[in-house]
Amino acid sequence: MTTKIRKAITSAGASALIAGALLSGTAAGAFAATLAPTVIPAKTIAIGATGNVGAQVLNQIGVTQTGTVTLNLTAPANSIFETPEVWGMDINQGVPSGGTSKRFTNCNISNAGKNMTCSGSITIPAAGNGSPSGVNLLADVTVQSSAADNTLYTDGSFILTNSSNGAISGGTTNLQYRTPEVVNAPMIDPVIGGGAASAGLLALGGIYVMRTRKNAATA
Repeated sequence: MTTKIRKAITSAGASALIAGALLSGTAAGAFAATLAPTVIPAKTIAIGATGNVGAQVLNQIGVTQTGTVTLNLTAPANSIFETPEVWGMDINQGVPSGGTSKRFTNCNISNAGKNMTCSGSITIPAAGNGSPSGVNLLADVTVQSSAADNTLYTDGSFILTNSSNGAISGGTTNLQYRTPEVVNAPMIDPVIGGGAASAGLLALGGIYVMRTRKNAATA
């Protein structure tokens, strides 16, 4: 057997081991169970309103992963945290569950609402059918009046630190939201508006005169 053939067989065997890990949950070597957090696409939140920002944590092997972690969150510009909790939505084999539940309630808000720290246990569903599973972690922010219309704010941060074992990979990503474009209401030209108002008053006056004459005729 030539050296080239042996290398090809070795490479194919390594690929098969990784594929097997995804299906059976058997991680080889330093193959990490979960991926570093990634940012969730920006949602539109109106000025003065409350909406959520967040990050996604994916599990790439076929075994549910659980670990104790710490979250350090910084709200994007012109927004603050007001509710000390983080919600989660499971993603099962690439399909979002659609429902959310509280995942972190041991949270502390500081720095006038700009920062929030949470700690607790997190569980990431098992991958399967060739697709990773995961959790979207969501925190509410309230957009302040200092925010500009039609603007994307991407300078928030989401830092996940694993404090128990190697099952949950730590990492950093950003938090973001956007404000909607405000369409101004059409303005009425003062001249046109005045003319319309005058026409309306004349019409009302005409009706009043007609009613007065009718009443006089029947008296």
